[in-house]
Amino acid sequence: MKRTRSILLAILPVFAALPIAARAGDHDKPDWAYAVLPPVPPQTGPRPAPDLTPMSIPGSKFQFTRNKVQGASDDGTRTRVQ
Repeated sequence: MKRTRSILLAILPVFAALPIAARAGDHDKPDWAYAVLPPVPPQTGPRPAPDLTPMSIPGSKFQFTRNKVQGASDDGTRTRVQ
């Protein structure tokens, strides 16, 4: 019984330090190695005006703005555009 207690008391500080060591190493992780990108800080100031230049593929009669190709309306809102 005494031996078990002494082993547990010897191992307890190691397990208590594990979360601290794991948290300390987070800033050393390379961002390129993970599929999730780090959060981007919000932009300050006004948004740039959307590019409303009609674009088309050579030989096609259809023209689309960049916003329509990306699924946004011409005013920049992210609503489904058909």
